[in-house]
Amino acid sequence: MTLSGSDIPVRENLRLFRQIPMLPFSYRARANFAARGLDPRLVPVYTNGMATQDYRVFFLRNSKAGCTTIAKLIFEMELGSAPQQRVHRTRNGLPMGFRFWREFHEAVHRPETFRFTFVSEPVKRARSAFFDFFVDRKNPGLYKHDKPMQRRGYVPGGDIQKNFDVFVAYVEESMELRG
Repeated sequence: MTLSGSDIPVRENLRLFRQIPMLPFSYRARANFAARGLDPRLVPVYTNGMATQDYRVFFLRNSKAGCTTIAKLIFEMELGSAPQQRVHRTRNGLPMGFRFWREFHEAVHRPETFRFTFVSEPVKRARSAFFDFFVDRKNPGLYKHDKPMQRRGYVPGGDIQKNFDVFVAYVEESMELRG
């Protein structure tokens, strides 16, 4: 017997289910568990991935580089209209996010799949992110980075150039940790 949508046998892995209580109830937990051997560099790709229903087009969403516009266009192309709610939080019929990692992994390795993304000019992007997070303090993800930045020398309301230097070092360190 297996769980629906999972290749994890229930009876044979009862010990595992006791260790990881969410596996029987959460598709996300099962997907994360099944992906434990996946190359860690692919996790952000599949987390931010989006595909057409037939997986012949794979779009890697990249924040602040037109991803909302392109995601809406893909929704309109595939389903006839874009969702009314936030396009990045929806599950309106298109594969999006890490829960589809298996399908994405297969699709991106097929030669006939069209894979694409857009990127911003890096210096402008870094400046924009710095202002969004640490000068204007408008980004909802600020809570994840505020304390680590302060531990590295960032001073809220302090000298912008010094704070930007701390930000650049923090980003470089984060990229090194990702591999």
